[in-house]
Amino acid sequence: MTPFDAPESAIRAPNISDRLLEIDALRGIAAVMVVLFHYTTRFGVRYGHIEDPGWGVPWGWLGVNLFFMISGFVIFMTLDRTRHPFDFLLSRFSRLYPAYWVAVAVTTAVVAYSNLPGKTTGPLTVLANMLMFHGLFGIKDVDSVYWSLEVELLFYAIMLSLWIAGWLKRPLLSLSAWLGLQLLYAVAQRFAGVSLPYTLSHMLVLPYIPYFGVGMIVYLSKTQRGIPAWQLSAVVLLALGVIALGSGTLDASVAAGFGSLVYVAAHGTLPVLRHRVLVWFGAISYPLYLLHENIGWSVLLLLEEAGCATNLAIAFAAATAITLAATLHYAVEMPAMRGVRHRYHAWRAQRAGAHGDFGRRRWLAGVAAALLVVNAAGRGFQLQSRPDVSGASSVATVQPARTVAVPCQQAGDPAPKVLLVLGQSNAGNHGSERNEARIRVFYRGHCYDSTEPLPGMTGEGGSIWSRLAPSLEMELHVPVILAPLAVESTTIAAWTDKGPVHEAFRRLLDDLVAARLTPDAILWQQGKSDVRLGTDAREYEQSFRKLVADLRARRLDAPVFVARSSHCRDQRNGYMHRLQTRLPHSVAGVYVGADTDSLPETLRVGGCHFRHCKEIRVSIL
Repeated sequence: MTPFDAPESAIRAPNISDRLLEIDALRGIAAVMVVLFHYTTRFGVRYGHIEDPGWGVPWGWLGVNLFFMISGFVIFMTLDRTRHPFDFLLSRFSRLYPAYWVAVAVTTAVVAYSNLPGKTTGPLTVLANMLMFHGLFGIKDVDSVYWSLEVELLFYAIMLSLWIAGWLKRPLLSLSAWLGLQLLYAVAQRFAGVSLPYTLSHMLVLPYIPYFGVGMIVYLSKTQRGIPAWQLSAVVLLALGVIALGSGTLDASVAAGFGSLVYVAAHGTLPVLRHRVLVWFGAISYPLYLLHENIGWSVLLLLEEAGCATNLAIAFAAATAITLAATLHYAVEMPAMRGVRHRYHAWRAQRAGAHGDFGRRRWLAGVAAALLVVNAAGRGFQLQSRPDVSGASSVATVQPARTVAVPCQQAGDPAPKVLLVLGQSNAGNHGSERNEARIRVFYRGHCYDSTEPLPGMTGEGGSIWSRLAPSLEMELHVPVILAPLAVESTTIAAWTDKGPVHEAFRRLLDDLVAARLTPDAILWQQGKSDVRLGTDAREYEQSFRKLVADLRARRLDAPVFVARSSHCRDQRNGYMHRLQTRLPHSVAGVYVGADTDSLPETLRVGGCHFRHCKEIRVSIL
């Protein structure tokens, strides 16, 4: 989700230059949507505003889909002006990397200075982020919005490969095949309950190809390449059908609306989009996207904790992000892009076409080999699931196992006790202190002796479970295996409704059954996100029943212990605490767990996450 492809004069197609301002304006609108989503809804879920701002933009994440459509439109513009693969590579490099490198450095510095909870990173992580495709290796993002950069890079690589192979001469056939593969995935998941290989889906950006595809169709309709209108319409309907099948009719309807918006903008029938303010936001949209989240959150936390009114803090954070974005645009992005392209054109003139002798087949083989090498390396680092586009239930930062697999039960040892750990951030690696002890953890079908941060959980810090497991081993005199899945900022609906968190949850249960590991206890530590979103008590209980039903359907009949967990910042919510206390009386096999709401503020960082896990251990036990 990035305004990567802001069309600059060096790559404009002459016959559609009048369209560029309106498409730029759409990019600016999408960027503002995402910013407001992160500053109102997303910040409220993750950290909690001191006071209710009285408004929000919970639908702002939809700007993601609009960005992908615009990228699909603009990719053909770039390829139409490409005469050699180097042209394309240099165009994308000059647009993306210089501004990105500076943004990574600035974000790292601000987060380190503000000590933004859960967002600090080490130097090696920062260095790896400079690749932009670090997510393929399971490496944490310096800023979580960077996940979409990898999606865009993979999309570019595939489109370049299709262009080199000559398959874009029949674009509808190539796009239909691409969409058909995602359709196969959606059908298998929905009607057969079968999850097809994730790696192939990720490397081919299948979940996002319907959005890219709609933008591509709009471009083809604009350039009038002799393709019948009915064929273009049929492929658009295929794309919307794939979205409806995979994500629901509401998402498909939104996609249709965005596609129509891109269409009228591309055909110049929406002159309001040419307003200079909207066009200017389009120009700075890429730096604004790169810089707004962690820096803005740092500003929000600082101002709100200092007593600043929430709405004023949001306005100041937005002004800060816009100022930084404009500075990055004028001082780095545009000068670097012009400089790189000027040197490239001079180099091409000197070589007088000699580099063109390399050949299409060798270029295609080179791109394919690069993708295979990166994919193989990524799988070696436990390639992780990407977040869903809502941003509310992300599994992007789930930690990979860092050691080699070991037998889950050593010969001669008594049968281990298995703890299935589920929940959001306080069930994950978000404590401020790490434990150096090795804990046996079940992850992706195998057991690992791992230190913190533990695999299967978001965060880079410590956890409460690494203190619990050794204590239980000493008391019970048997090995203890943790089977964790903890994803920050997730609502209970994310665990029970179709989406990446629910899929990861079901995958973990299936892996336990396949490994013949039966949980002896199931620990549920969740609730803060539903408090922030105002989830109705009845809806929460219904979702919780669905979660328990998923467990029982696999004959995982262990008792479920529900922690009382609703406290975040200085706000407590009585209804959630009472509901979590009442659940054991209304759902069979469910029991009252630890009361983590009773922990004092001194044991929390940022008012939410547990600070000193050693001190918390006794309370949890």
